[in-house]
Amino acid sequence: KLTSLQSSSAELNSMLRYAASWFFEFKGNDEKEIFFLKESIALDPKNVFPYFKLAQRYFSQSKNLEAKELIKKALS
Repeated sequence: KLTSLQSSSAELNSMLRYAASWFFEFKGNDEKEIFFLKESIALDPKNVFPYFKLAQRYFSQSKNLEAKELIKKALS
């Protein structure tokens, strides 16, 4: 239900996708979690939380360069 919600606000849609990523994190579905984190970033690039969460996921997958780039983007 959460993933089907839509708003006219890109910021709110971004937060909905970020919240959806939590659900898939706890379900153990890395692919869906990463998908929703990327979607959250695309909808609202100013929100830093999805960058950090996606960087954590990439570090856990030994994708260190990608993770470091996400952290740089979040900090900038």
